[in-house]
Amino acid sequence: WLRREPKPARLLAHFLLPCGVPIATRATTTGTELEIVVHGSDARLFAALPGVGRSLIGAELLRSGARLRFVSSELERLFLGGLGDAQRQRLQPFCRVEPCSIDVPAPLTRAGARQSLGIATQARLAVVVARLVPGKRVHVALEACSRVSNLECIVVGDGPERARLTQQYPRARFVGQVERSTALSYLAAADALVSASLHEGAPTVVREARALGTPVVCLNAGDLASWAETDTGIHVVA
Repeated sequence: WLRREPKPARLLAHFLLPCGVPIATRATTTGTELEIVVHGSDARLFAALPGVGRSLIGAELLRSGARLRFVSSELERLFLGGLGDAQRQRLQPFCRVEPCSIDVPAPLTRAGARQSLGIATQARLAVVVARLVPGKRVHVALEACSRVSNLECIVVGDGPERARLTQQYPRARFVGQVERSTALSYLAAADALVSASLHEGAPTVVREARALGTPVVCLNAGDLASWAETDTGIHVVA
């Protein structure tokens, strides 16, 4: 497609690997502004590569003049730490940290969200919103919730861990994968969002919860600790 179409003025690639680097290697992008958004799993994949692989990728990024946008400062440090001194110094001016924008409908009040979802007004409710995969550590969040008396827990999301988690935590209610508007309603209805993931950069669900006024209880991952310094609604647990 790039070879067939007129040369674009600007290309925006999400994920360093496998999207940004293949685009950077295309000769047709010469003279085209290229920005690569680095989200998390791609930065960790880059860091896990052998040194020669990281060096080759760094050379491609320099050759193409790509600009790198990281969703968290942790991921920027991880990427730059995987480069040699010379490449790091040359690429650092082309890097910046900027989380992806989010939008939430307004107004979405707790009372209105609970009414639309059939949740009792006086219920004490924690919500976990995540893909049900091992890396999200949903079992840790559910274990924490199970130790709080009279706390209801709703899990929004689906994945291969669902059957095991459903059996292990029968008190939790699993609603599966839902439309984003419904997921936002669950966030708005909650007394707290609980996140136990340790592999996050700038987690969207946390930002959505805070945009809706819902407190967040989480572990120290990505930039969450630095966010908590200026947002008293984010509670980072040691």
